[in-house]
Amino acid sequence: MEQTSSSCKAIGISVLEALDRNFTATALYNTPRMIMTSSWVAVCLILCFSSQLASAQEGETYWVGNSAGWTYINASSGKPADYSGWASLHQFYVNDILKFHYEPKKQSIYLFSKKEFWDTCDLANGNLLDGGTSGSYEWTLAKEGYYHFASGIHCDKGQKFSFFAVKNLGTGGGND
Repeated sequence: MEQTSSSCKAIGISVLEALDRNFTATALYNTPRMIMTSSWVAVCLILCFSSQLASAQEGETYWVGNSAGWTYINASSGKPADYSGWASLHQFYVNDILKFHYEPKKQSIYLFSKKEFWDTCDLANGNLLDGGTSGSYEWTLAKEGYYHFASGIHCDKGQKFSFFAVKNLGTGGGND
């Protein structure tokens, strides 16, 4: 999105500089042409910023744990997976999508509304998102705020992660 924003800025600045250089001559000798050029510039800038807002609303897709997936033991290293470390590498935004991929019947996914329940792996106060039968699950970050995810099977061994999702310009997400 930053690339789109800087592209829009560059387009806007280039067009405005060109208009500034030619304004006097064009305005004195060809007023209808100046009006047409200004209208075209306005349309281009509106389209550029509209596409920026649309891309902000779509969000990014993240595979939880990257290629290791949602598992207690990372198959490539033979060590427990570090999901807190994985989450710390990303800035999550409203409308981003988390995809969990795991071996069926060997995992479950909980979401906790309060950090203290997540800290203590209090599953009775967690929301079971997926019982682990399908092998995959998707969660969209619907609003700004803290998200606390954990495995229902290996939470006490550290298979969990937490982060704050930020409201992105134009997402419309909030603290409702």
